[in-house]
Amino acid sequence: MNGTSSAAPNTSGVVALIMDANPDLTARDIEHILATTATKNDPENEKVVLSTANGDFVAHDGWVENAAGYHFNNFYGFGRVDAGAAVKMALNYDVNLGEREQTPWIGAGVQAEQDSLNLTIADNNAEGATHSIDVADDMTIEAMQFSFTIANAEMRSDYSHPDIPGFIQSSAGSDMAIEVTSPSGTRSVVLASHHAQLYPALQSDYTFAQGYVHLPSVHFRSNAFYGENAKGTWTLKVVDTAAPQQVAFSAGGALSVVFPNTAESVLEGWGLRVTGHK
Repeated sequence: MNGTSSAAPNTSGVVALIMDANPDLTARDIEHILATTATKNDPENEKVVLSTANGDFVAHDGWVENAAGYHFNNFYGFGRVDAGAAVKMALNYDVNLGEREQTPWIGAGVQAEQDSLNLTIADNNAEGATHSIDVADDMTIEAMQFSFTIANAEMRSDYSHPDIPGFIQSSAGSDMAIEVTSPSGTRSVVLASHHAQLYPALQSDYTFAQGYVHLPSVHFRSNAFYGENAKGTWTLKVVDTAAPQQVAFSAGGALSVVFPNTAESVLEGWGLRVTGHK
């Protein structure tokens, strides 16, 4: 047994030990203890680099040390829980996180009820589309949330192609990669590409949003910035990472086809929200 099926019960057991050692701790305190005492597993975990027609994109950074000194990995989070170190810290816990605060959503473009940013995300191009948002709140980060509005005309559940029979699906969604860089310079890939997103974004009523890859109804959370200061300029980069070969497959006897997107995606807006303390 491995993956989250193993990590969840292991971590839950350690949390129980922490709470037994110090029942006065809050959930935030426990999260802080786990993040502070975790150790690197697979310390030589390597980067994953994708080649595009116009340069390379790093889809996975391996282990990153953020500006607050916390190690983070998209595969492993803060790493392996250390029950002994966590319980020891719980018994001698003297950290005051203060009152939990959360900013409202801070948006740009359509997510701020403004005109679309209308930034083209060039196909198979590592340069991508970039945009920045300034955060005025002087807060220590406990978690960051992000949302995106990204359109592509081919992301339709009823899309058809004049030269290809069967049900057609565009690669525009699965090619999409999203990274966010904090004011302190820490980079977090909140969405790596090649994740098999073949259908349009779902709306709150569970119907497809025809022509959209992502909508703000889906929130992305990153813990990579834990302990950093939120104040300053946050920079988004959205990349279309590939021009894959056409792939055909059969599902229930019906022919389906995934083909390289010919329409370029468009970043219409994005937003972020800070959870933390002052």
